[in-house]
Amino acid sequence: MLKKIIKHNIKNHVMANLLVIMLLFAGAAGLMVMIRETFPRFSLDAITVSVKYPGADPEEVEEGICLKLEEALIGLEGAKKVYSTASEGAGITIVECLENANIMKVKDEVKTRVDAITTFPTDAEKPIVEEVKFRGDVCSIILSGDLPERQLKELARYVENELLQTGKVTQTNISGIRNYEISIEIREETLRSYGINFTQVREAVTAAGLNLPAGTIHTKNEDFRIRAIGRRYRAKDYENIPIIKRKNGTIISLGQIAKIRDTFDEDAKTFSIFNGKPAVSVDIYKTENEDAVKISKFIDTYIASKESKMPPGLQMTKFRDNARIVTGRLELLRRNGIFGLILVFLSLWLFLDLRLSFWVTVGIPISLAGAIGIMALNGNSINMLTMFGMIMVLGIIVDDAIVIGEAIYDRRQKGESAEDAAGDGTAEVAMPVLASVTTTIVAFLPLFFVNGVMGKFMREIPTPVVAALCVSLLESLFILPVHLRNLPRLDEPTKIKIFRYGRIFRGYVDKSLEYFLQNIYGPLLKYILHMRYAAVSTAIAIFMIVIGLVQGGVLKFVFMPPTDDDFIRAQIEFPDGTPERVSRETVLKLVEAWKKVEDANKVPAHKKLTVGICSLVGGSFEFDAETGQSNKLDVLVELLPSEERNIYYMKLLNQWQKAVGDIPGAVATRFQSMHRGPGGNPIEVQLLGEDQPKLLQAAQELKAKLSSYKGVFDEQLDYRPGKREFIVSMKPEGSQQGLTLTDIARHIQGGFYGTEALRIQRNRDDVKVKVRYPEKEGRDSVKYFRTLRIKTPSGNMVPFLSVANIKLSEGQSTIRRQQRKRTVNVSADINNDEANASEIIEELKTNFLPGLCAKYNVSYNMEGEAKETAESLGSLYLSFPLALFGIYFIISSMFKSYIQPAVIMVTIPFGLIGAAIGHILFALPLTIMSLFGMIAVTGIVVNDAIVLIDGFNIKLGGGVPFYEALCEGSKRRFRPIMLTTITTFFGIFPMILERSMQARFLIPMAISIAFGVAFSSLLTLVLIPCLLVVLNDIRRLINKLFTGTLPEREDVEPNAHKTVSAEE
Repeated sequence: MLKKIIKHNIKNHVMANLLVIMLLFAGAAGLMVMIRETFPRFSLDAITVSVKYPGADPEEVEEGICLKLEEALIGLEGAKKVYSTASEGAGITIVECLENANIMKVKDEVKTRVDAITTFPTDAEKPIVEEVKFRGDVCSIILSGDLPERQLKELARYVENELLQTGKVTQTNISGIRNYEISIEIREETLRSYGINFTQVREAVTAAGLNLPAGTIHTKNEDFRIRAIGRRYRAKDYENIPIIKRKNGTIISLGQIAKIRDTFDEDAKTFSIFNGKPAVSVDIYKTENEDAVKISKFIDTYIASKESKMPPGLQMTKFRDNARIVTGRLELLRRNGIFGLILVFLSLWLFLDLRLSFWVTVGIPISLAGAIGIMALNGNSINMLTMFGMIMVLGIIVDDAIVIGEAIYDRRQKGESAEDAAGDGTAEVAMPVLASVTTTIVAFLPLFFVNGVMGKFMREIPTPVVAALCVSLLESLFILPVHLRNLPRLDEPTKIKIFRYGRIFRGYVDKSLEYFLQNIYGPLLKYILHMRYAAVSTAIAIFMIVIGLVQGGVLKFVFMPPTDDDFIRAQIEFPDGTPERVSRETVLKLVEAWKKVEDANKVPAHKKLTVGICSLVGGSFEFDAETGQSNKLDVLVELLPSEERNIYYMKLLNQWQKAVGDIPGAVATRFQSMHRGPGGNPIEVQLLGEDQPKLLQAAQELKAKLSSYKGVFDEQLDYRPGKREFIVSMKPEGSQQGLTLTDIARHIQGGFYGTEALRIQRNRDDVKVKVRYPEKEGRDSVKYFRTLRIKTPSGNMVPFLSVANIKLSEGQSTIRRQQRKRTVNVSADINNDEANASEIIEELKTNFLPGLCAKYNVSYNMEGEAKETAESLGSLYLSFPLALFGIYFIISSMFKSYIQPAVIMVTIPFGLIGAAIGHILFALPLTIMSLFGMIAVTGIVVNDAIVLIDGFNIKLGGGVPFYEALCEGSKRRFRPIMLTTITTFFGIFPMILERSMQARFLIPMAISIAFGVAFSSLLTLVLIPCLLVVLNDIRRLINKLFTGTLPEREDVEPNAHKTVSAEE
């Protein structure tokens, strides 16, 4: 049936050509509609609930916000974990969902439960429930110069508005600058002299600053609306608000007793510096349907058109351009694609006809075009992962076309007509080709089911691979034979001189290959078959040696490979309450140290090592990471692309850290790359307990243990001491005066934190109007705090210390909780040349952590890379065996045998051994990407064995004796096996040699595939024939045990005297 379809299709060249046009058109259309982005946007299977509680310390936030949220959300259907973070002024609770949970349903249930909480503190703001997603970061426009903060912000607003009005940009955010605020500042002495307090002032400002609808007047001719307008938008508008009205008619206005200023949020200590100048950043994002590369190019055009129109001294710079990574990956795909096509074409031309080589090679862009069309229909984007999938499949998709093309070529050289050779040759290998492609597809299927964050990344890779394989199967069976229906014989004359020389060279190669098969491979195979048990034992020994190298730690495992990066950063944290001045001085120190590094490292002429250096105080360059706390700072350096600077980022990072030296007073210092990839820290242990002192003691002991390991550095606790705090309590005298603790606390809060009188919308800004003490000689003075006076219900002003006690104590910066317990995370980085994270973690779990937990009554969870590795590999325990069974099922169905498929699958472990040997040769550790590559290898390496055994079965079914059938079948399939191996290896090999940042983390997967295929193919040509003879020996022995006679080898073979091919 299949043979008839193929032969009928060969005569219909119009349909084949239209199919090619359709696939190419689908690819072109797909490229036009598919968006380009760094990584696909996907949900992180988490819901956040954030509640602001202005002025509250972490312990108060924990008690008033986090505990209530925990109790409401624990036990939620679809929730995996609930953990909370209580910090000054805000609490965040994160609900981590199960892998396959309905996120929207969980989010709705979270919102319902949160809305049902009625016991939040009075001053707490409305909870915000959001789904956590990866942001579509594109780039930032940095506006920098010696300009006032207000002018920088207004210019950033101007740029933001213009960008949004163009329609080319739809999502922006201004960062690195504070929010507007109207500050009403009154001294304590003034309040005392007028006999008023902050509450009275706040109420007066609130009452005078509202807009109120007052109804409608309905007349016969017209309706009139009535409104009272009292809202005030600028500081000067508040000066005439009456505060005190005396009996004699005198009115004391707000402007007479207070200093009113249009200012910025003075509690938020956030500012940024770019290349040594004050700066503000306009961050640009994209939606799921927008193209990052197009937006980035538009930003280049916009900056070029605006630079000359900006005020003198202002610079506009593009920074953190993530789209350049996408562009680099596209260039990598183009470069590797061209190299791969050239290598594939030359490999084919070396052993096959020029026309055949051309049409087999053309199948690669046709298959990729069809794959792009399928991806576009599936809603995929062009991102780093899908592009890697296309790069990886370059050398694989040509395998089926090679087998079919070689079969056609062989029949043509034996004298068959061109059309018959095309039809019969395709039909001869159609079933092996179909089995080979489907087993490869099945091998990639487990990557769709990897759990964790890594799984969400990995699912992007097999999509283009599977799509390209499906299209290549269609192309090789129904398009390639049509184009080869006029394939000339090698001895046919040609009029073109260069082709004539090519024919002569090709004839020499053919004769050389035939000589090799008849005089080297054939005799060697016969000898090895007679020494089959020694050959099998040798293969098993090689397998055991490599397993020993892995188990012995010679070949180590790390979660992600060390890769280069174009962004490096220094994150410094001081104790809570550190003055802003210290952070500014530290920023200058870091920048000056970097300048020394820049001067010491030379880059190509007319290039600068540094694209830009941006410093952010009061936050970090992370998602929503602005805290407004001056004790935290982040300095980010954008480097010249790695392929241009030729200096590994770790060298620069180490030089920078050495140039900076010690930073006095810093509680945490971290120099690292910006893009660390999924997984987190190499070593991270989360300790859980209810007793905070014991929890901290356990954490310190664990940190000391990590410090004792060679190669472990940058040990950190996520616990930080908080600001020192004054604890206020009531004296009996306070009660006697009729005061309550709330009265005292409200007065202090109003003066030092500020009483929020109003919140107005001024254009795009949400502006707070706050009443409080002045900054200088007020909120900056402990003495001022001690000498306060409190107004009693009777109107008397009494000294604060006469009615209250104060005690100075240590507070906490942040409190973290999980599953109703407090947590402290202990993390560390590792030098992979000196230590291995997996080994250290295993030693900790076995010999240290159980005793630590028992000693301090705590428990532990492995976080970071260990957690991600466990989640990723855990999902493969089911999907990988199922894939292996699927491969076995396909091969068994083709060969109608239980035993031969088992022989074929012996090549799988040797493919894995080849992958391990490849890593040893390149001195690289195994990584999670290596393991995913090995999974893919399982479906690729069986292809050669399928082709070889199919050739053997055809010979044996034609009546050829067993040994002769095995030798002749192996020699007949030597060329397609060799060609598929060469094209797969060289199709991927250019990427293995890549040194760009884009390729580094993908190289281990490429090594696994290339060397796994190469090693297993070599063994296939020798080991599979040996195993077939061993299997025949076992069959004969069993027959002798039951019958008493030793049968001929052909008599125990099910396929003897029966043709097993697609022609049936």
